[in-house]
Order: sequence, then C-alpha cells, then structure tokens
Amino acid sequence: MSGPALEHERRSTPPIAATRSRRRSPRTGNVLAFVILAALLVPWLGVARFLLQATGGAPLLPSLVASLLVTGAGLLVAIPVAWLAAALVFEYPTTLAARMTKWVVDLLAGIPTLLFGAVAAAIFLRMSPSLKSVPFGALILAVFPAGFSLLPRLFRAFLRAFARVPGTYREAALSLGASRAHTLIAVVAKSARRDLVAGVFVAAAHGFGELGPVLFLGVDAAPLPLRVLAAGLGKDRGAAAAASLVLVVGMLTFQLLAALAQRPTADRGGLVSLFLEPRS
Repeated sequence: MSGPALEHERRSTPPIAATRSRRRSPRTGNVLAFVILAALLVPWLGVARFLLQATGGAPLLPSLVASLLVTGAGLLVAIPVAWLAAALVFEYPTTLAARMTKWVVDLLAGIPTLLFGAVAAAIFLRMSPSLKSVPFGALILAVFPAGFSLLPRLFRAFLRAFARVPGTYREAALSLGASRAHTLIAVVAKSARRDLVAGVFVAAAHGFGELGPVLFLGVDAAPLPLRVLAAGLGKDRGAAAAASLVLVVGMLTFQLLAALAQRPTADRGGLVSLFLEPRS
C-alpha cells in the first residue's frame, strides 16, 4: 500500500479511545436507570401522601419500615436454607435426600402463609408473653413465617439459575480436579449470580406484599399489608388506597430491580433498555 493511501486510511479510521468513549458506560446506564425509576415512582408516593393527609390517617413511613424489616429478615432466614437445598437437589438429584427436599419444599409451597403466621405467633407468645411490649418485638413474630413463605420461591429460583449454567463449565472444572462443592461455588454460582440476585428480588417483591406472616402482629408495628386490611375493615377508603398504593410501588420497585439485575452488564444502558432488544 502506497504512502498517501496508508495516510488516508489512518485518518479515516477513528482511534480506539474515541470509539470506546462513545459507548455508554455501565455505571452511567445504572445511574440513568435509577433516576428514571425515581421519576416514575416518586409522584405516586406523593399521591399516597395526599390521600393520607386528606383522610387524617397515621403516617405510612413506620409501616413501610416495618414491611422492609420483615421482608429483609425473612430473606436472611430463607436464603441460606434455599441455597443449600437447591445445591443438594442440583448436585445429587437422584438421592433420597434430594427427593425428600423437593417434597418438603412442595409441601411448604402448598401451605397458606396465614398458618405460618398463626403457628409462629402461638409459639413465640407462649414462650414470651411480653414480646409484643418490646420495641420491634412484634416484628420477631413475622421473621420465621416470612422466611418459610419465601423459601419455596427462592428454592425454585436458585434451582433454575443453577440449571441455566452450561454443563460444559461444570464438566471442565470437575475434569481439572475441582471438588463438587468448589465447582458449585466458584463456577456454577458465579456464572449464575445475575439470576440468583434477580430471584432474590422477585421473592422480596412477593414477601413485601404477603399478609399471612404479619397478620398476628401488634398494631404498634403494622406493616403495609396489615395497614391495608385494617383501613379496609374500618371503611377508611383514603387510608386503604394510600397504603395500597405504597405497597404496589414497593413491589414494583423490587420487580424492576430484579429486571435490572438480570440484564447483562454490556446491555445495562438504562431503564428503557429493559423493554427493547439489545443492539447487535
């Protein structure tokens, strides 16, 4: 190639740094996604506040904090058990322990969460009748019922996440001398981390709106589902609508976080990209 032609090709080809600078960084896309999410959700929270002030109801912030505490504590109880159960069924699917684990999980999935709350309230109040007088003590009653209600959802989400990892990854690690436990933690779970996190957020969305685990709590720590029920029974439509609106916004937030967590890093261009096909 002659000198002038080579010089023209160099001028027409953009530098690598300039090409990279034109791409949207994942961090910028995530910030933009959360800004759009806040712009969509904050007006609805303002509507809920207006409805509550119009009816003279109690503030919803303590109920929102109580719902988040119950959901977070239930996840802390359920995630380790669900992860171990899913790992057992995934690694040893034909064993008696795996079949018994699946049977127990299916049994828990078929039990109404109301029964979990009733049994937990009976046990804890029998052991400590003064538990409701302790600050946030009534929330302890809902931790284990919430964990039991979240366990089947987390188990199935983790099992699906493990199954989506290509089998060649696992076979390659085992052929190199890695143990099953090390392969599961370092290869399978690491490859499925986005699906695992998305499964946790989806389970949190369901747990955030569950009424059964919190039905037997005291009125001093009433989460949002209990506030909706109490306002509905009291025929306070404004308070019921406000609590319902905040509850739906919270569940929608968890669902959107799950969708963001499941997107590949290169495709996280913003919230709008959740509804569009990634560019080739």
